[in-house]
Amino acid sequence: FNVPDGLVLDSDCFDTFLETNSLTETITKELSKSTEGLSKKTIAKFKDSKLPKEIESQLEKLIDPKKLYAVRSSCTKEDLGDSSFAGQYQSFLFTEAKDIERRIIDCYKSTYNQNIVAYCKQNNIKLSELKMAVVVQEMVNSDYSGICFTVNPTTGDDKEMLVEVAEGIGEEIVSGHNAPEQYFYSWYNNYTKIDKNNKI
Repeated sequence: FNVPDGLVLDSDCFDTFLETNSLTETITKELSKSTEGLSKKTIAKFKDSKLPKEIESQLEKLIDPKKLYAVRSSCTKEDLGDSSFAGQYQSFLFTEAKDIERRIIDCYKSTYNQNIVAYCKQNNIKLSELKMAVVVQEMVNSDYSGICFTVNPTTGDDKEMLVEVAEGIGEEIVSGHNAPEQYFYSWYNNYTKIDKNNKI
């Protein structure tokens, strides 16, 4: 596959960022307080935060100032067996090189937005377990885009993949703005089913 160039700031970078900006202790103190208090106080602390120098240095080497990028959140708590954080973290498309640092921090900041904090409390998920990674990848202004589930998400069949495709960029599918066509592919029995109306 022709995969666009990119890089990943793993969850260790997130921990380093929090420590460098003296956010670790603040967040820890607020974990037991109200949802609104935690979210507002924590997000306010991010206002003047900066990426650690070593991460800034690596970004300068790896980012092409002439290109646009997608900056995507990838938290350690996303789609779990009994809960889903789909669409709750922030991601940014068509980002210029000069704005990438701020968008990475915005992804970090979205770890503690009010919806996330409330959802964690409702589902007995420890906020201290949330660790954010960020994917920075060259932006593709696609005619069509899609999502491939390597296991059928409806039936749990691990021999059947589901590909959802729609016109435009992938965010249109994720946000629900475009209704995708569905292609079910069985790599085990070598057949494909096409469903244009979300019915088989």
